[in-house]
Amino acid sequence: MMDKEFRCEYCAEEITEALAKAAGREDLDGRERGEVEDAVSWLEAAAENPYNHDYFRTLYRLMEQIVEHAERTA
Repeated sequence: MMDKEFRCEYCAEEITEALAKAAGREDLDGRERGEVEDAVSWLEAAAENPYNHDYFRTLYRLMEQIVEHAERTA
């Protein structure tokens, strides 16, 4: 079980950018980018709620690791 106190290291915009790059979709249009950012923000809120399942936190941490990998390989 993960620690229930959850703090985000990266914001939704940073995660969206890294996911788009990893998927080869740096050309996301404004609507798509907004939808992904909204979904990441929703996931962040779910991860921050200690009453929700750990899988929200696990997925958010995995996405943060994608950002870290993207930064190292840039």
